[in-house]
Amino acid sequence: MDPNTIIEALRGTMDPALREAAERQLNEAHKSLNFVSTLLQITMSEQLDLPVRQAGVIYLKNMITQYWPDRETAPRDISPYTIPEEDRHCIRENIVEAIIHSPELIRVQLTTCIHHIIKHDYPSRWTAIVDKIGFYLQSDNSACWLGILLCLYQLVKNYEYKKPEERSPLVAAMQHFLPVLKDRFIQLLSDQSDQSVLIQKQIFKIFYALVQYTLPLELINQQNLTEWIEILKTVVNRDVPNETLQVEEDDRPELPWWKCKKWALHILARLFERYGSPGNVSKEYNEFAEVFLKVFAVGVQQVLLKVLYQYKEKQYMAPRVLQQTLNYINQGVSHALTWKNLKPHIQGIIQDVIFPLMCYTDADEELWQEDPYEYIRMKFDVFEDFISPTTAAQTLLFTACSKRKEVLTGVAGEDAECHAAKLLEVIILQCKGRGIDQCIPLFVEAALERLTREVKTSELRTMCLQVAIAALYYNPHLLLNTLENLRFPNNVEPVTNHFITQWLNDVDCFLGLHDRKMCVLGLCALIDMEQIPQVLNQVSGQILPAFILLFNGLKRAYACHAEHENDSDDDDEADDDDETEELGSDEDDIDEDGQEYLEILAKQAGEDGDDDDWEENDAEETALEGYSTIIDDEDNPVDEYQIFKAIFQTIQNRNPVWYQALTHGLNEEQRKQLQDIATLADQRRAAHESKMIEKHGGYKFNAPVVPSSFNFGGPAPGMN
Repeated sequence: MDPNTIIEALRGTMDPALREAAERQLNEAHKSLNFVSTLLQITMSEQLDLPVRQAGVIYLKNMITQYWPDRETAPRDISPYTIPEEDRHCIRENIVEAIIHSPELIRVQLTTCIHHIIKHDYPSRWTAIVDKIGFYLQSDNSACWLGILLCLYQLVKNYEYKKPEERSPLVAAMQHFLPVLKDRFIQLLSDQSDQSVLIQKQIFKIFYALVQYTLPLELINQQNLTEWIEILKTVVNRDVPNETLQVEEDDRPELPWWKCKKWALHILARLFERYGSPGNVSKEYNEFAEVFLKVFAVGVQQVLLKVLYQYKEKQYMAPRVLQQTLNYINQGVSHALTWKNLKPHIQGIIQDVIFPLMCYTDADEELWQEDPYEYIRMKFDVFEDFISPTTAAQTLLFTACSKRKEVLTGVAGEDAECHAAKLLEVIILQCKGRGIDQCIPLFVEAALERLTREVKTSELRTMCLQVAIAALYYNPHLLLNTLENLRFPNNVEPVTNHFITQWLNDVDCFLGLHDRKMCVLGLCALIDMEQIPQVLNQVSGQILPAFILLFNGLKRAYACHAEHENDSDDDDEADDDDETEELGSDEDDIDEDGQEYLEILAKQAGEDGDDDDWEENDAEETALEGYSTIIDDEDNPVDEYQIFKAIFQTIQNRNPVWYQALTHGLNEEQRKQLQDIATLADQRRAAHESKMIEKHGGYKFNAPVVPSSFNFGGPAPGMN
């Protein structure tokens, strides 16, 4: 089949009247010699109209994805079809130039092609890719840089999650490329065009993929790491062009300027978390505890002041960008607070910068009235880890939180109310042991009073309940005293009874890791009280089934979380396959029938987004799950499985009557499930100890002692 025949067949696939015959013609020819290389030639041809080229590149991608890998077969079996070596050679010789010179709609498909080729052919069959990247990367023609950086990114992505001993081909290549990338970035800093910023963003993405999992010590030393961090700080702090203010505020985060800032912050946070946080990094990275700390001691203050300025002036910072900025800064500062030499300096930053952000001042009033939902999102993480036990801090906290409480008693809408309730929960969890007892009754009253009025979403109902659950975890006696003293209009039932009954009835509405974990910890605190509330005797048969439901959900959520952590397609790369939105496209030039057909092809190639939807549903996460607290830290000794097991062991031995009331109605399957939970508690304890020993160079931490034997099969000791 000659090129013209393939071109006409591709054009025919976009005509409903000709599609069936055209597809049959292509299917009959797709295993022919030179078919795949001809598709690449068609894709690269500027003389052809874009829909034909786009159809060609999608066919090309499908062919490479399916038929590029060599297939192993048993003796005497017929070997399955793979792309002939002649075609492969042609593709390898030309695909880099195709990516460099193609429009974005074509380029995004070709980068998927080169990803698969590199995966199977580098370095054994395609060492020339390194030479090509080096040639174009060092070229003075800046028009080549974005395309060649996309090729380099695919090379780095293929090694992103590999072990250090498996990364030697990448390290060898990056010894030449990394200095060039740094020099290119410095050169581009003075160029304020969109194209320049897109190239800068792509360099950041390459750097992140290179270092986010393993820091290659053959490439990174104190000097060049400090230089990279200075570049990152420069990008975070630089002003954006005035013309970006003409774009709708909600759309500004999609601009390359903000995406470049996002990746700079992302890299800074990741570097510090993985390689610079004292006591939390592997020993081979010790030479980096002073580089990072010195940079963050000064750099964090500069960044915070910049954010504060932009927020106060309300010039540039879109709410989502400010929220993300504060998330990253909060993470870095919270780690820095654990280092005694930096603590006084960081406390100064908190006093001068964070506290003014926390306070509800007249300057905030306009923004609060305009959009309380976004205001709460912006302020949320600022509260985490920054509350010192001083009178001044307590006053600031109380004033600020009182304003948030008012959201739940007003008419802000359920989105804003969910975030307000979440904020109150986080404050309670983060300030445990810091003397905020006077705030607890106010928070609990506001949250539970909201439940006496119409609630349309289960999320708001669970978030309000979770405020009281957090208070129970904070101090069980304080919560019960608060509940006993609460009186709501037109409700004669004690608030204690209403809260516990509602909680147990809604336990299936708690989703995600954090919410389920809080639910378990709250129930543990409740059943472990020396004086059991009377209402618990009435609902005792619901308590262990509630635990079982929660732990089953937690098991799924932990499994899904682990799967996401190990997935080579990191969540933070969600925009990788959608670069067309940032760069613009020629979609308007494609007719409807042709576009429909291209969408069908894309769907067959797995680009319709269904996988993302499946992951989200399987994880059962809510939007508010993204706001982590002290109990969500993986290194935190607060393990709900071990706590549950220890408490039930104690109840079994200390209060056999209460133990019997809790276990009386269990069937055999439920008893088995509880025994499995106890076994998993032992496994989690052993895994945590092993992780701590490995992380801290053989030092063994003292974990809480949990009895290994736990019998759910019969009555408590002493019971007949």
